[in-house]
Amino acid sequence: MDAPLSSLAVTVVLVVATLAAARVYFHRVRIERPPVGVFNLRDVGFSFLVLVVVPPLYLQLPRGLIGTILALFGTGLLYFTLTPLVRRPAAVGLAVLLTGTEVALEFTGLARSAWFTGINDVVLLIVVVGVCNTWAQSGIRARDMAVFAAVVTGYDAIATGLLPTTAEFVGQLQALPFAPTMGWGSGAAAVFTGLGDLLFIVLWPLVAEKAYSAAAGRAAIAVTLGCVAAVTASYQLGLLTVAIPGMVLMGPAILAHYLWLRHRHPRERTAGEHEVRLHPELPPLVPAPSRPLDDLLVAVDLAAHAGAGPVRYQAVHDGAVLATGANPAAVLRDAGAARPDATPVLTLAPAG
Repeated sequence: MDAPLSSLAVTVVLVVATLAAARVYFHRVRIERPPVGVFNLRDVGFSFLVLVVVPPLYLQLPRGLIGTILALFGTGLLYFTLTPLVRRPAAVGLAVLLTGTEVALEFTGLARSAWFTGINDVVLLIVVVGVCNTWAQSGIRARDMAVFAAVVTGYDAIATGLLPTTAEFVGQLQALPFAPTMGWGSGAAAVFTGLGDLLFIVLWPLVAEKAYSAAAGRAAIAVTLGCVAAVTASYQLGLLTVAIPGMVLMGPAILAHYLWLRHRHPRERTAGEHEVRLHPELPPLVPAPSRPLDDLLVAVDLAAHAGAGPVRYQAVHDGAVLATGANPAAVLRDAGAARPDATPVLTLAPAG
């Protein structure tokens, strides 16, 4: 096996290991309070704006400043991903150790060594696992994920295929801590996968499983890894002689898979519904609102005296009636206006 082929094999193993680790994390680790809201179409627009603005901006910044930003941001992502797995002091220690090792190798002139590449691969694996699980467990919809993939595909086709933007951006970040490439080798023997492609390879299977079923998740693995295999085989067979972004193939494949899944499953599952199926023994992420015992007792007493005559609805909270009327929706609306913080009990009472 020559060097380029060995580098290719190591890179493929790393990508598959990242996907496998993310799925294990998805099934066994529960992010109690994701630090972001649900990723939606507004976020797609904002992310696309960042994607367009950041590379040219980074090219104008001093190298030291870029390295500092990457190190700080990456350390936070490492800590967040590791915290559910180990105690907080250990998570802090591991995050600082990994970041510190990369920084030390960069300062000592070993940023292009095999040691630096290996550590950066491990760091990137952990970061991708954390980011993808944060998005998936916080409830990103398959529709929004497919739209995001389509948008990134269009950008990549221009920025990577027609313009030098991506190549210059990646070249600026190479040999810096948290360099956004995973792979192995150096020089002409190097084989790497970009962070953007890696995120979609890992995220789409998690989102498809969350939104539809475990079978959909497994099919999504075949879709993303199949695209990687197709691009890799094309290079090895000489069908491709110039670098093309993986999203040019993967983006349309994800969109087509989503359309097929939507045809078969008109309704997506929410993150909470998937959570119940995955961990029925655990309490819900959002606990049901509790109603004080006094409210229930007052409601039962009012209902008991309603009799067979005309009745009206009453909203009870803290043992007091907040609103009353013939329309239950109007009663709840009035009760909410009177006590926005309350979760009243709705009951029937005599109209007279």
